Formats: sequence, C-alpha cells, structure tokens
Amino acid sequence: AVIVREIPPDDPDAAFAVLEAEIDRLRCDSVIVVDYTGGTKSMSSALFLAATAHEGIRLQFMKGARPDLTSVEPGTEKAVELPVHLIGIARDLDTAREFVAVRDYAAASAAVVSAQSCIEKRGGRKGSGAPAAWVRRIELWKRWLKFFDSWDRFDHRGARSLLEQGRDVGSQIGQDLDRNGYGARLEKIALAAGQPSFLLVEDLWLNA
Repeated sequence: AVIVREIPPDDPDAAFAVLEAEIDRLRCDSVIVVDYTGGTKSMSSALFLAATAHEGIRLQFMKGARPDLTSVEPGTEKAVELPVHLIGIARDLDTAREFVAVRDYAAASAAVVSAQSCIEKRGGRKGSGAPAAWVRRIELWKRWLKFFDSWDRFDHRGARSLLEQGRDVGSQIGQDLDRNGYGARLEKIALAAGQPSFLLVEDLWLNA
C-alpha cells in the first residue's frame, strides 16, 4: 500500500511534526527506510548533521516567496532559525522507550521529565517549537510511568490511587489500563493489603 502525506515545502517545523508522527506510528511493527534524492539534499543533510553534532551551533535556512514553486523571488529572502534543541527532546523520548523496554520505569520517567524541562525552559510548546503531539505524549507518559513505577515497587495502594485519579479525569491511561485488565487485578491486590494471596504471589513472580 502507498500512503501519501502532504508536506509543506518551506515550513521545516510543520514538516518535521508530520514526518515524526508518521515514523512514530510505523516504527512499532515496520522496518523504516528513509530514502531521498541525492545532490543538494545530501549536502543539506550533511550540513545539518554536522551542525547538530556540536553544542551551541545555530541552524537556519533561507525562506522566500516562490510563486512558481521553483526559484525564490529575489529580495524576499529571510533567515529562519530551526529549533535544533528538538533533537535533544527527541533523544530523551527515545531513551525513555529504551528504559521501558527493560522495565526501568523510574529511569524512563527521568528521561521524560528532562524532555519536558527543555520545553518549559524555552517558554512552553510555542516558544520551544515542539509539536503539540509531543507535549500530549509527555503528559501521558508521565502519568503512565508513575503508575507502573509505583506498581513495580509493590506500592499497590499508591498505584491504585493513581489509577483512580486517571479514571476521575477521564484520562487515556485509566481507560487503557481498565481495557487491558490491569485495573481489576491491581484493585484486588491492593484490597488484600499485603496479605498472602494467589494474586500477590503471582504479582511477585511476574515482577521477578
């Protein structure tokens, strides 16, 4: 199947948001290959990678009116700075995924908080240029990771409280956990208050 996504030619931020969301959607069950025509694109890619390999280097591109969609109209050029710091945020989110894969929820949470701090230091989402989807993802991951970190530390009551909070605000995390049966299992363990039971022994075994 061929899927076509429209990408704005002169808006790197908007293009990045579309492309990153598509890659994130496909990466779970696909081998992704990014292919493009060579020439000046290869030169631009190399320059971009060289710039982002070092701290403190500003990256910009020249934008101008292109009524015929081929050449820039003389006199309309202006420099537009690219938010290079988004690469650091993306790496933090990728690091969080890696920690989740080995069930290290506390470390994953720290990576997510680092990404959020970078956005906040730059004046929130609009000031940082971060896609709105990233901000929503960070908020969801923070709640999700806090919940599983509590459960992983056998703080069943704390995890149950977080689950109930999620239900109260109608958040996605509460719905997802209930849909997967985690909610009902956790409530039974929490109500047992640490007393010996099959569910508690099973929980200890699964954790190990």
